[in-house]
Amino acid sequence: MTATKAPIPTPRDEIVIPRRRFGGRLAVIVVVVLAAAAAVFLGLAAWGGIFSKDETAPRVTLDVPAEGAKYEGVIEITGSVADQSKLSEFSLVLDGADCTPAFELGGRRTVKFRFKLDTGLLADGRHELAVAAADARGNRAGTQVTFYVENHATVVELAFEPGRVDQGRTLVVKLNANKKLYDLEGKLWDQKFPFYKTADGFTSIVGVRASCPPGEYPVVVAGYDVYDEAVELKGTVTVADGGYIKEKIVITAPDKKKIFDPALEEKKMLEYRKVQGIITRRRDEQLWAGTFAMPAEGRITSPFGTYRTFSTGGESRHLGVDIANKEGTPIRASNRGEVMLAEGLIVRGNTVILDHGRGVFSIYNHLSAVAVEPGQTVEKGQVVGYMGSSGLATGPHVHWEMRVFKWVVAPLQWTKTTFTYRPPEDEEKALQEVERGYEEALAAAPPEAKESTGGHFKAGELIPDMEGAD
Repeated sequence: MTATKAPIPTPRDEIVIPRRRFGGRLAVIVVVVLAAAAAVFLGLAAWGGIFSKDETAPRVTLDVPAEGAKYEGVIEITGSVADQSKLSEFSLVLDGADCTPAFELGGRRTVKFRFKLDTGLLADGRHELAVAAADARGNRAGTQVTFYVENHATVVELAFEPGRVDQGRTLVVKLNANKKLYDLEGKLWDQKFPFYKTADGFTSIVGVRASCPPGEYPVVVAGYDVYDEAVELKGTVTVADGGYIKEKIVITAPDKKKIFDPALEEKKMLEYRKVQGIITRRRDEQLWAGTFAMPAEGRITSPFGTYRTFSTGGESRHLGVDIANKEGTPIRASNRGEVMLAEGLIVRGNTVILDHGRGVFSIYNHLSAVAVEPGQTVEKGQVVGYMGSSGLATGPHVHWEMRVFKWVVAPLQWTKTTFTYRPPEDEEKALQEVERGYEEALAAAPPEAKESTGGHFKAGELIPDMEGAD
């Protein structure tokens, strides 16, 4: 419902009250007949020991506007109210605002009304008009209609930034609209994604799946307009090859080989579902601002998106970036967020998951220890744990993973490009606040690192992570 101040009826607006006309002998006859009828009624009622009670509600009609109709310009609202008893109350309410013309009911039983409404004073879209009445005996009735105003043509443009995107990278989809839209959902390949209202329309930050084959793809956005009618917009995006390499991972440590034990499959599946349950939640608030920071110092030993085969059997795609350094190296939050998980998992090892809002998550795996608790809000640069080799890892490192609406994306893109739903001035203000927190977090002394229970890193050895398909 559009919250717009209801136009007040103009002096031309009318309340028509039918006149009763009695004249001469006819009036006398009518009075006598009515008096006799009343005497008979009262006598019967007294003989029966009871008086009848009028419980009939007033009859309320609204002729214009019609239910579900569209209007433009000036229209005339018409309708009537009638009751066998005297009317005591009458009201007209437009979009929650009282617009009842000033007049006296004067004990009348019937009121016909009409007044002019300039729809140009209302926002385009849905509106509600309600008529209510009550009689002298307290019986009430009313009616309500939903109608639509369309004084301006709807303009919606679909745009992509960029129009050509590599596999596993982040795409921004924008809808520039001059009217409100509702329940918007987009689809690219087999991915669905929601939209959020922004200053100039609607925006969605979309992670294009690394497994999406290169090619031209239609982007279809469906939803509803202010007239409650279905809308559909279409565009085309080019998905380019991500240039992913292949790796062979050799697992030698006995404790790591045990992770592939079929007896653990059920437990691993439960952990997988737990993580999925977290990263598919949606917080409306955007907590992050600006670019994301690397979570640790070190060298990248395995890039995002590589195809992996394991010496123990099986294959997968690497869903994050591996950063290796000595054990106990502080792992820092890549941006402001809320801790959603901080515990040990079979494959991922000691893990921290941060919710940055609006479907964006970062994940930090294989920690020797965690330094935060679920529910805690952390600043960009705040220590969330320490580098280790817990879970399926052959040496100390952090597997840094980012998700957008549950799909994995290349984390390094977020360190170079700012993705935001905020208008520029709000983003700048939020960025200043986040960067102050970042500087304070970097200056603070990290807590004492706990001893790792992981394995040993060998120079040149690949560091595996097997989180499943993207």
